Amino acid sequence: MLLPGLLFAGDITTLYDELALRHPDFFNTVPEDEADALVASLEAESGAYGKVEYWYALEKVAAIAHDSHTQVALDAQVLTSMHFLPIGFDLFDEGLAVVWTGEGYEELLGQIVDTICGLDLDGLLALAGAWISHDNEVHLTQSLLDNHLVFHEFYETLALVEEGEDITIALSDGRLVDIPALSFDEWAAMERKILQEAIPPTLNPADPYSAMLLDDPEALLLNYHSCVDWAAMPMADFALRVEELVRQEGFTKVIIDLRYNAGGDSSVINPLVDALERIQDERGLEVYVLIGEDSFSSAILNALTLRERLGAVLVGRPTGGSVSHFGELDSFVLPDTGLTCWYSTKWFDNGEKGPLMPDIFTPRHIEDYRTGRDGTLVQLGVVK
Repeated sequence: MLLPGLLFAGDITTLYDELALRHPDFFNTVPEDEADALVASLEAESGAYGKVEYWYALEKVAAIAHDSHTQVALDAQVLTSMHFLPIGFDLFDEGLAVVWTGEGYEELLGQIVDTICGLDLDGLLALAGAWISHDNEVHLTQSLLDNHLVFHEFYETLALVEEGEDITIALSDGRLVDIPALSFDEWAAMERKILQEAIPPTLNPADPYSAMLLDDPEALLLNYHSCVDWAAMPMADFALRVEELVRQEGFTKVIIDLRYNAGGDSSVINPLVDALERIQDERGLEVYVLIGEDSFSSAILNALTLRERLGAVLVGRPTGGSVSHFGELDSFVLPDTGLTCWYSTKWFDNGEKGPLMPDIFTPRHIEDYRTGRDGTLVQLGVVK
């Protein structure tokens, strides 16, 4: 009988060969001879892999590119084969915290976690960097928070636990708690309790872009959540409405929120930049751009444009996307597993390395998250 991994073992080599051919600079970080040895070792072990282990092996191949866009999609077949922890995490200035729990673990809600499987977050990041596609540490951290820290197989992949073994977390108060793994069906069906009691009223993700009045009567907030030209309100029309509103109301400050923007077409914002530039030329206008861990790809390019053309002040936290980065995606399907690989086709050199850094750094506190308080806008003095 074939071991599970032998059913699709050819895809490791296929993925490696295709990415070496298609990616603009696949070996930009890992020398080719080291990459060859890595792939050979993954192939040698693949006969014992199940679906999830094989996906992690494919992700390790994709991670050679050191490119957040180049990755193997996590499809439903792999996801439903995984096992999950009944708790979820997020990162604050106070530390790694439990932000949701399943039934029976409610007492952990809001607790600070010092270690998981004996490692703090930095230790987990150091091990995970070779297995997860990323181009900077901010994006790697977000990948762990958004996905991997709740996957039991993540800890198995890092050789921190055995299959079916409980995960041990150490809390800041000294307690050790053993957390079991649930099947996908158990995890999906469980009742959840969440730490976040309210969502900030300044967050409006329903529309790609929108305008919002703030407590400060001289400030206007423009939420820009996706770099797409919205059919219901084309950006050219939106920009004209914003320009008219700023002139009528006499706003002296415009704040453009890119904290939740994962990218798209970087040129979409141009009519808005043009409109704000006209106002600046006539009577002056302070422009602030909010950035953070979820700002990515074209949102980074937009922030750079706003800084260059409008003298915008960047406020928030380092971005998940890098200033210079690979992008312009294409994809192909691996023949044996049927998994889709996304990869970059172009290098964007914007003169800076790593994440885009804010001019004004803002903290991220657990209590703000719990109560729905937008700490960044509070720090700017435009909301109470």
